[in-house]
Amino acid sequence: MIFATENYVSLFGLKIVAGRNLIHSDTIKEYLINETCAKALGFKKPEDAVGKFVGIGMPNSTRQIVGVVKDFNSKSLHETVTPFFMASVTKSERTVSIKLSTGKGINDFKTTIDQINKAWKEVYPNEKFEYTFFDQTIANFYNKEQKTSQLMNTAMLIAIFISCMGLFGLATFTAQQRVKEIGIRKVLGATAVSIVSMLSKEVLGLIIISLLVASPIAFYLMHNWLQDFAYRININLWVFLLSGLAAIVIALLTVSFPEMHR
Repeated sequence: MIFATENYVSLFGLKIVAGRNLIHSDTIKEYLINETCAKALGFKKPEDAVGKFVGIGMPNSTRQIVGVVKDFNSKSLHETVTPFFMASVTKSERTVSIKLSTGKGINDFKTTIDQINKAWKEVYPNEKFEYTFFDQTIANFYNKEQKTSQLMNTAMLIAIFISCMGLFGLATFTAQQRVKEIGIRKVLGATAVSIVSMLSKEVLGLIIISLLVASPIAFYLMHNWLQDFAYRININLWVFLLSGLAAIVIALLTVSFPEMHR
């Protein structure tokens, strides 16, 4: 249940797909519902719900449905759209939503908020003025995901750095072990590219094996993580192909670095 005036629809950009908006009045008892609610009530089309009287199990809650709005997410994408009723009941409204102009910068925001605070204190002198920004509210839905993303990015960079250092050391050691062979090949006209290609074959095989092992595990973990979202993307094969290609390129550049500067 949402208690709001008729301005709620325009403020949050909701779309009425059937019927009309609420009339802000405590004497006219009306409901505005969403598409999911209309379906839950047994109506095949949003238009079928308009004009019907429904109650929500509370005393004096029977009202007429005057409109149906297109479904929208009022919570995070972890959850599906839930049925809701919107009614204009002044005594039950607890929050004021205000749209601020974004044309003149952050300083104007502060000035406007100070003016709102002043007006609030004139009406409610003993009540604390508290406010939040709508974008912050949305961001709070995904705090866990943001922190996980930062942690994973940091761990990824550290893992890549350590892997590159290991590959660099392995390539340098291998080149030292085969320094005579490399020297003979150069005398016979071998290019740096052909020598790097020779040294990279063993490393390339190990990388391909690691990708074959890691990709199914990554797919399984990502698939399970996405199940926590009611609305989610599908994991495509190109993500793993691109990641594998990037790993191969980074590894080849690391292995070739000692030889290119020899």
